[in-house]
Amino acid sequence: MMHAVRVLVFSVLLSALGMTGCEKVTGPKVDTEPPRIVETDPENGAVNIPAIPAMFGASFSEPVQEQSIVFSLTRDGNPVPGFEKFFKGSLRIGGFSFRIDLAYGATFVATIESGLADTVGNVMLQDYSWSFTTEDQHAKSLPLRLHQLVERADEQDTSANKAEGGVR
Repeated sequence: MMHAVRVLVFSVLLSALGMTGCEKVTGPKVDTEPPRIVETDPENGAVNIPAIPAMFGASFSEPVQEQSIVFSLTRDGNPVPGFEKFFKGSLRIGGFSFRIDLAYGATFVATIESGLADTVGNVMLQDYSWSFTTEDQHAKSLPLRLHQLVERADEQDTSANKAEGGVR
């Protein structure tokens, strides 16, 4: 008799919760998606990009592992050395600043190589490349869009921090 009462109580509870008792109980959603490049600075095909100082960036669909990002810049198929990586926005913005001035009026191809991994180890399987051309004349200002990407990442961090109750 006691078993029948327990079954009845359990059935009433399930019914109150809108369940029949046949639903599959699952845990939290598991991240299986690799990170993606969602925006670059400069944009693909951009022209008249300031050569001095040279700063470039990409924003990712999710935070990435800093050590997994491999960036290259080429001109006419030849590597351009002398850059440093920096990250912003909980590793959602990857930036690259050059210690050398880039050539004026030249076309460059920037690449983030496959192997870019998110924080749980999902890996981007293909290289992501974009090209841009520097301006013909001397420029002294940083590309505005990179600043906008960084500001947006900071705002996202602040919003995420508030949504998580201030715990990070």
